Amino acid sequence: MTIRFYTHSAKKQAEGVALVDSSTTKNFLNLNYAQWLGLPIRCLEKPRQLFNVDGTKNKVGALQFYMDVSLQTGSQHTNHHFFLSDLEDNKAIFGYPWFASAQPKINWARGWINSLQLPIILRSPNAQKAQFIARNSRTAIKQTTEGTTIRRLKVLPTAQEAIQQIITKGKLQVFVRSLQLKQAKQDIPPEELKTIPLEYHCHLKVFSEKAAAHLLPDHLWNHAIELKPDAPTSI
Repeated sequence: MTIRFYTHSAKKQAEGVALVDSSTTKNFLNLNYAQWLGLPIRCLEKPRQLFNVDGTKNKVGALQFYMDVSLQTGSQHTNHHFFLSDLEDNKAIFGYPWFASAQPKINWARGWINSLQLPIILRSPNAQKAQFIARNSRTAIKQTTEGTTIRRLKVLPTAQEAIQQIITKGKLQVFVRSLQLKQAKQDIPPEELKTIPLEYHCHLKVFSEKAAAHLLPDHLWNHAIELKPDAPTSI
């Protein structure tokens, strides 16, 4: 059976799928996955041989690395050792130590775990030390145990900046519109222009025969309009 779990480290937050197996005597985490997450990895004083359930030696070889983590199961928090090894497609294996401490209520027939025992979150000891200690409109400074990182952020404008952008955009639209009206007035003969009511001058382009003579530019999505055989050739 597999369950979804989340991992919080000082560098990243991620989610993965873990195999739950009460016959496994220890908890395991994929070594490559732990390195990718930037988890604090420790070396064993002496390598420990890894054995299969049938007593044979595991092909992965001896265990050399481990880590101490806090494992949250629902509202319960416990500390655990996780040994690191090549688990192939599995991100983690929750073994007997997790079963003993969490006492998970699992419906094995359906493959469900009691929702009160969710979420399952694995936290490294330094996960809480990653925090943003300073931020302005465009920059964030992140401090971790390994140093300080400065990165550029794409943030939303302040209310004042948003208003200024709207005003600037509005002024630009008014300017473009005035140029269009000026061009339309030049295209319409003066005697015809006098016959158009003043309240319709904002739509002068509609009354311009010169503008009406120009077709819209071609596009890839253009399609032909098939007319009936008796349709007039001109209107």
